[in-house]
Amino acid sequence: MHGIVRFCVPVLTAACCGCAHIANVDFHDHAKQVVLEVVSGIKSGFLPQYGSDGNIYSYRYTGGDDGHGNIEIPKSEGASTVTIRLDADNDFKMHKMYFQGDTNSQLTADIKSQKIALIKDVNGERQTADYKIVVMHTDSGARTETVACDPRIVNN
Repeated sequence: MHGIVRFCVPVLTAACCGCAHIANVDFHDHAKQVVLEVVSGIKSGFLPQYGSDGNIYSYRYTGGDDGHGNIEIPKSEGASTVTIRLDADNDFKMHKMYFQGDTNSQLTADIKSQKIALIKDVNGERQTADYKIVVMHTDSGARTETVACDPRIVNN
C-alpha cells in the first residue's frame, strides 16, 4: 500500500481552507520534496493559468517521485510530511491550501511561511485526493491577485 501525491494545475482564484484535525500522530519527512514555480506571463515549459483578476500566469511542479511533483508514499512509511517550496519572485507568496477528495481525512495543510508549505498525510487509508495551493501575487501597484495550483494525493 502506498500514497501518491499528484500535483495539478494552479489557478489564480480565492479559495477556502478546510483542514482535518490530526492528534497524536508522529510524522516523518518524506524524502522527495516538491517545488512549485510560478511566474507572471507565459513561459515555455510551464502551464498557463489565469489569475483572479484575469492576468495570465505560468506554473509548473518539479521534484517529487516523478520529477513533476507527484509523490508516492508507501504504506510502510506510515504518516508522512511532504514539503512544498514556492520558487517565485518575492511578490509571490503561498496564501492557502485546501483539499478535495480527502474522504478519509488523511491530509492536513500547514503554510509555514510565504515560501514553504507542508502536507501532513496520515497514510492510513487508500484514497486519491487533490489539493490546491493558492499563491498570492502583489504587484508594484499594490494590486493583489491569487493563483490556485491543485495537485493529487493518492494513498494505496
